Amino acid sequence: VLDATEEYDGTNWTNGGNMNVARNQLTGCGIQTSALAISGGTSPSAGTGAVEQYDGSTWTTISSINTSRYDMGSFASNADHAIGFGGFPTSAATEEWDGSSWTTTPATLGTARYTMAGSGTATSGLSTSGRSGPRPTATEEYNSSLNVVVNSAWASGGAAPRGHAGQSMA
Repeated sequence: VLDATEEYDGTNWTNGGNMNVARNQLTGCGIQTSALAISGGTSPSAGTGAVEQYDGSTWTTISSINTSRYDMGSFASNADHAIGFGGFPTSAATEEWDGSSWTTTPATLGTARYTMAGSGTATSGLSTSGRSGPRPTATEEYNSSLNVVVNSAWASGGAAPRGHAGQSMA
């Protein structure tokens, strides 16, 4: 359980600003100057709903997610619009950040799971693999538009080549 931040410039790693809430098994998304650290574990069995925003040097506490859990997946281009999904305890829930608050969306994962990888932007992303007992090979695609009545949905994709715990793909 750490609060440390490391930044990579393409050649070297350097220390960044420390988070306000030390944790492990969190999910992060965005870019170095506009990122989110979402939820995480604060001990071997407790999760937190804490969310922090990073501006390239300082972490600022923002609104917590609606349901505390850890080992979630996430994706976003920056800290203004993000998607957090799944998590432990095993969940299919999806939450969307609009820059000021988190909303639990009606779009849920087809396969409830945790420790999955997420990649993409907040309007179009993927969730791959994860755990829900045996390691599933599920791949799901998420599409969102904040400006329409049905604003988001998950759809099943092809199976991952083999079951494995989440690994981010940039």
